[in-house]
Amino acid sequence: MKENKIPTGTRLGDWLKWGKAELKDCLIGTPSLDAEVLMMTAFDLERIILHVYPERELPKEKIELYQSYIARRKAEEPIRYITGGKEFMGLYFTVRKGVLIPRNDTETIVEAALEKAREIDGKKALEIGVGSGAIAVSLLYYLKKEGREFSMVGTDVEEIPLEVTRENAERHGVSEDLTLIKGDLFQPLDKGGRQFDLILSNPPYLSESEMKEVAREVRDHEPRTALFAEEGGLRFYREIISEAPAHLRDNGYLLLEIGHSQGNEVYRMMRKGGFRSVKILKDLENRDRVVLGKL
Repeated sequence: MKENKIPTGTRLGDWLKWGKAELKDCLIGTPSLDAEVLMMTAFDLERIILHVYPERELPKEKIELYQSYIARRKAEEPIRYITGGKEFMGLYFTVRKGVLIPRNDTETIVEAALEKAREIDGKKALEIGVGSGAIAVSLLYYLKKEGREFSMVGTDVEEIPLEVTRENAERHGVSEDLTLIKGDLFQPLDKGGRQFDLILSNPPYLSESEMKEVAREVRDHEPRTALFAEEGGLRFYREIISEAPAHLRDNGYLLLEIGHSQGNEVYRMMRKGGFRSVKILKDLENRDRVVLGKL
């Protein structure tokens, strides 16, 4: 791999060109875009500035920060961990190492949950495995915006996701409506308390073989506990479907995000588990993405 000459001055154009070259040499898929995003983050610049004012002088004290961002991206650290955030459902979410980065496909489960909450005039929901809080916070935010009274409980087995979710709930003004509890699946909840109108989860669902095939930046940097599941990726679906009826009110809904090849199997599990009106919903790429059913 060739070594790119480090600029001696502080011109924006020179440093942007260097960053792009560094990432291109490492075979990063989108070197130009990534270098631009990292420069915008390091120097707090709007993108148009990068293209219109290449002669602009950059503050010397932040150049080392930009170099560190480029080095982290060269090591295939996800760019959202470096920038510290990701947009989801039109809202900005803090993300950092230890939480799964929200994917646009996951908006499918939020849209479905919004629809069902309105349909049954739901008041309370549970999310199993909150991650960054993208699902719970988005659901609370938009229902609150509609003037609906709605609250949620969120569980996660790790502390970092709970911390990040708290931060995102505060950012979007829904922290008073969200109770967070550390624990595995339904374990931290009151036994036999059928208190929820909706239960949602985007559980780990990659099998061992699928884990080997995902991009290195996902496999090596995002939390394995949020990605991998035993039993060919189906373990958590079996457990959630089995336990959810003890916590759902009559006519309540269970909504599960799935891998695109798991629709039929999870559909059968939900029918066998006593759920009615079971449906498979597609994402924007027309792939199976959510299975939902009514108790």
